[in-house]
Formats: sequence, structure tokens, C-alpha cells
Amino acid sequence: VSGRVQNPGIFLLPSGSTILDIIDAAGGMKEGHIFKAYQPGGPSSGLLPAELNDVPMDFDTLQPHDTFIGSAAVVILSPVVAHSAWAELANRKATNISPIIKNILFKFKVFILVSTD
Repeated sequence: VSGRVQNPGIFLLPSGSTILDIIDAAGGMKEGHIFKAYQPGGPSSGLLPAELNDVPMDFDTLQPHDTFIGSAAVVILSPVVAHSAWAELANRKATNISPIIKNILFKFKVFILVSTD
């Protein structure tokens, strides 16, 4: 589990746990952040909105939402924007950012950033 949680790391949870169970295992959301969206299975699985927080994280249960568990490398996102060169490029709608990525970012009002905090 990575992203805006208190204790990012590797956690063992039963198959079928929800994203809220996963966030709880990681100590909850980081202070000042609210749960906005998540990647259930790494970058190739796309994003799900926080409203889909009761979906069991399992191989068959994510398919109706056009996603999959993949590597189970869950990323928790919040609408808080960190300051970085990448965010500045996205904010300026730079031409070198994929239109697909732009649509995802602006749809969820979330920036996916590499962060040291």
C-alpha cells in the first residue's frame, strides 16, 4: 500500500477485503488528506473513485468495474496537490503529458506524484 496513508507498506489481508480495510491496515489516511480515489492493482489497473469503497478486492469482483487486482500494488490518492515539477507541468496542461493521463487527473482532481513525504 502506498500513497496518502499513515504507514505505507506491505500488509497481509484476507482476499475480499475492501479498500477501507486496506486503508485501516495502513493506519488510516495521512493527516490533512481525504480518500479520493485508488488504484486497486498498480498503474495498469486504472483508478476507482472513493465511492467504490465497498468492492471486495479480489480477482472476480473488480471485473464489473473494468479493473483488476493485478499486482495488488494499491495506491491511495487524495485531492491534495504536492508541489513538484510534474504537478506544475500538469497544471500548465503541458503538451508532453498523455491526454489519457490528463483526463484521469482532471476527472478525479488528483495528481499522482512521486513524493518523499
